[in-house]
Order: sequence, then C-alpha cells, then structure tokens
Amino acid sequence: MKIKIITAILSFSIGISLVYLGFKYFLNTEQLEMLVSKPIQFHIYSMALVVPVFILGGIETFILFRLVYNKNIYIYDILTLPFVVSLVGFLIPFQGSYIYNSIYLKSKYKISLVNTTSIYLVSFSVSFIIAGILGIFYCCFIKYNDYFFLASACSLAHPIFIYSLSYYLKRNTRSDAYAHKEKNRIHSFGFMFFNKIYAILTDYLNAINAKTTIIFGSINIVNTIAFTLWSFWISNNFGFELSFFQLLLLAFFLKFTLLLKFTPGNMGVSELASSAIILILGGTAADGFALSLYQTTIYIMVSLFIGSLFFIINLKHFYFKKIKSIE
Repeated sequence: MKIKIITAILSFSIGISLVYLGFKYFLNTEQLEMLVSKPIQFHIYSMALVVPVFILGGIETFILFRLVYNKNIYIYDILTLPFVVSLVGFLIPFQGSYIYNSIYLKSKYKISLVNTTSIYLVSFSVSFIIAGILGIFYCCFIKYNDYFFLASACSLAHPIFIYSLSYYLKRNTRSDAYAHKEKNRIHSFGFMFFNKIYAILTDYLNAINAKTTIIFGSINIVNTIAFTLWSFWISNNFGFELSFFQLLLLAFFLKFTLLLKFTPGNMGVSELASSAIILILGGTAADGFALSLYQTTIYIMVSLFIGSLFFIINLKHFYFKKIKSIE
C-alpha cells in the first residue's frame, strides 16, 4: 500500500514538474493572461464541444469488440464509459484507464484481459498507421523533416515488429501446463508470462485484418477530425497561428504518448510533446504547449463533472470478490 501511495505521489510530482518546466521555458506572460482571461461561458462551451469526442471514443470501442469478438457493448457504456475511463486515468497515473477498462469489461461482459489488451493494441496500431501515412505525406509534399519522417516510417512499419515478436515467442515459449510443472518458480513464472504475451500478440494479429483496419480506421479518422476541429476552434479563439493540418497531425502523433502514461492524465508529457511536434511542423513551442495545457484542463473538468457521476453508478458492476482472476 505504501509503495502505491509513494508511486502516486511521485507520478503527480513528475507531472507537475513537467508542467512547471513548460511554464518556465515556453509560456510567456501574455499567453498565460490570454488563457485565463476568457469568460466562464467560453470554457463551458469548450467543454460541450469536446463531449462528442468522448462519445466517438465509445463508438470506436463498440465497433472493435463487435467486429473482432462479436460482443455487443450496451449503449449506456458507449456513451458513459469514455468519461469514466478518462477520470480514472487522472486518478491512477500508471495506465489507470486501461486497468479500469479491463476490470469493468471483465466484470460486466466477461471479456478476458487478453481480448481487451489486443483490442487496446489494435486501436493504437490503426492510429499509428494513419499517422504514418499522413506524416510521410507531409514530409514528401509540404515540409521535409528527418525526425518526423523517421517517426512516420516507424509508425507505419510497426506491425512488422509485432509479427516478428509474435513469431519469436511462438518458437521460444512452452505450454502453460509445462510451465506449471517446473520446479523452479522463477522459470515457471517466466514461461507463463511469455506465453501470456504470445497469446495477446496472437489475438492481436488475428484481430487486425483489412476489414477491421478499414472500418475502425474510418471512425478513428472521424473521431480525430472532431478533436482537431475542437483544437482549431480553440487555436483561433486564442490567436494561435496553427493550421488545421498541423493540428490534425498533432492529434494523431500525440497518441504515441498514451502508450507509456506515467503521469495523471499524461499531464506534462502531452504538453511537452505538443510543443515539440508543433515546433517540428513549423509552429512555435509556446503555442503547442498553451493549446495542450488548455485542452488537458478542459478534459479534467469534463471527466470530473460527468465521469464522477457514472463512476459511482458503475460501481455495482465491480463484484471484485467474484472475479477470481482476469485472464
């Protein structure tokens, strides 16, 4: 328990420190005054504009589980789960959103951890493929940048790495039955761990086919465009000189940072990443940081107001004592 508390405190401290560094080196007084000078009605309107982005995220989840496992997610969860997941992501820094999502789906829909994890990977993979295509297009036809081209190429080619890893694990792991018979507990744990990873990757490779990629990719693009429109509206109102295409690329490439979340709601990490990406795309680091900082604040407010309500309602689905394990 003490370790968890220390870890949470450390995570919050890192997030706050990163935001402080951004304030110190990127954000000037004029921009800070601009961020806080808007009337309360503006922020309420901004919160309303981002709600469709949350709901589209729920639709993405429904489509993936329907396509891959023929599982139906109730409309209630499509509309509310994204808000709760976002809230938990702020409360539990280290992949709290993923942990909550896995336990909730296991409790209510009997969806295994292997299935949830593979869907989690598929959603990122499709986003990365789209980001890679857009990034290479940007480098070839708009403005070339070595780092951005390399990131785009890696994003586009990452399924090759996953196929290779899956093939390696297939040839170098043994059955769970054999693992349990091992007298050496460390070896036994190692076999079971790698077999579980292999099961996830195999499930992932079965799920990410052409049909899934095209259908899910389409709704993913719609969701990202909705987020980009919100970003563009904010950018125009605050006087940031950022084009729609720059913000679209930013929205896709920011998803890279969600894989290794180690601060509450990716606080500090997304702001600094936005600064770097916008700088590479020809904007200013200050604009990227200010935009992301405002969006993070709005996300927190929406998650607190809406997510908290449905988090309490959803507690009835968490029969933890009845869940022997998440397989």
